[in-house]
Amino acid sequence: ERTALVDPRNKEALLGVAPERVTYADLARAVDGTASALAASGIGKDDIVIVQLPNCWELAMLYLAIARTGATISPIPLQWRSKELAYVAELTEAKAFITVQAFHGFEHVAMGREVQAKVPSLSRIFSYEDLRGMIREPTDTPRLDAVPIDANDIFTICWTSGTEAQPKGCPLSHNNWRCQSDMAAAAGMEPDDILLTAGPLVNMGAVGTVLVPWFLLGGTIVLHHPFEP
Repeated sequence: ERTALVDPRNKEALLGVAPERVTYADLARAVDGTASALAASGIGKDDIVIVQLPNCWELAMLYLAIARTGATISPIPLQWRSKELAYVAELTEAKAFITVQAFHGFEHVAMGREVQAKVPSLSRIFSYEDLRGMIREPTDTPRLDAVPIDANDIFTICWTSGTEAQPKGCPLSHNNWRCQSDMAAAAGMEPDDILLTAGPLVNMGAVGTVLVPWFLLGGTIVLHHPFEP
């Protein structure tokens, strides 16, 4: 019953939903509900799921839920538009895209539909509202437990910034992240720590310095968006 995740205080302005504090028990139910819904929609082993969300507890949850299906999460920044999304979707042959309906006046789901028309593999578009519904879905635990997942399977495909060329995908396995997480010990992180992430949780920096140490140590993540001193 300890607190696992704390939403940004301005979540309602970001996503139209009041900020929440999520316990580990609630998180576990959300992971299995979301994974079961994704699996029922056809997401499975080695599929690529592109995720474009602001920092919120559901984004952290998706790293676990997508892995639970045997698929791979490929998170991208909110600032990216159809050019970058189409490039990533084509290169990875992504099967699904999870994003906000609209953010700061830009229609992200509509962008996804536009790209879907050009990329045959992109069969599913899910909005944030769809995701909120998935969280409450019944769990199909036998189906999820039957998915073969190995420590050398790819856990994430994050992307470089693309400042000089197209962004480059960086596939990293569960073992890759586990080895990099030794930085947690070097930083003196403890199991009861409260960790603040002011960086986007779609970025390898935030994943490596906050999310993966939290997987290993527990404690609490407090999310923040955008960076505001």
